[in-house]
Amino acid sequence: MKNKGKNTKQLQKKDMMLLFLRGAKRYFAGAILFACLSSLADMIRPKIIEYTVDGILGSSTDAIPAFILNLFADVGGLTWLRSHLWVPALAVILSTLLAVALRYIYEMCVVKGGETFVCQMRDHLFSHLERLSADWHSAHQTGDILQRCTTDVEEVKTFLSEHFVKLFSMLMTILMALIFMFRIQWQLALIALASVPVIVGISLVPPGHRPGISGMRRK
Repeated sequence: MKNKGKNTKQLQKKDMMLLFLRGAKRYFAGAILFACLSSLADMIRPKIIEYTVDGILGSSTDAIPAFILNLFADVGGLTWLRSHLWVPALAVILSTLLAVALRYIYEMCVVKGGETFVCQMRDHLFSHLERLSADWHSAHQTGDILQRCTTDVEEVKTFLSEHFVKLFSMLMTILMALIFMFRIQWQLALIALASVPVIVGISLVPPGHRPGISGMRRK
């Protein structure tokens, strides 16, 4: 019976969250999409610089992907690119502008999604408070009710619009970085990847239980 009650309560919370997210889900989905695209654009810019330094300015033609060489094969290939360095410079500028535009759309989606979520939640809270009896309002302090409608709502909004969405951006950045690292040298990528479980394990430990931090606090 207890497990059934817990499951029912969790289902009710899930239904309430989906109700509050009505109208805001598309904004949060767009924010996740554009955050991932922005991370991808940030990863492309260093690769353009790498191709320019190693392949165009240097002598390592293998550093340039075949599709780029085929793209400029009709106009002279690497010889043409070496005499027209404004092309890779323009590519860096365009990739930077693309990343900025994607970041702007991401921020806009986050703000619209967060404000839509807050509006839905506060409207439902207000409607619910209006239906409660006068005895209930007399038994609860006005400050507690206001805190639930302001501070607690803002905390939920902050979690969804910042932490939850940025989690996908962070995962996308890590994934793209690992792809590029493994393509450059898989041995060094494995060494770098070996430290990830340690970092994740440390981050899961509460700050008060970390020996170094707690020792510094006592001092």
